[in-house]
Amino acid sequence: MTQKELGNVIGAAPSMVNVYIKELEEQNYLNRDTYPLKQ
Repeated sequence: MTQKELGNVIGAAPSMVNVYIKELEEQNYLNRDTYPLKQ
């Protein structure tokens, strides 16, 4: 899911999505897996 898609779902600007994700990670509500863009 992209930042833009997630922003549309939660009703926030895409630029705010990482802020919300970081807060959720700090509160142990979310674990994020990252993948390289090129494989």
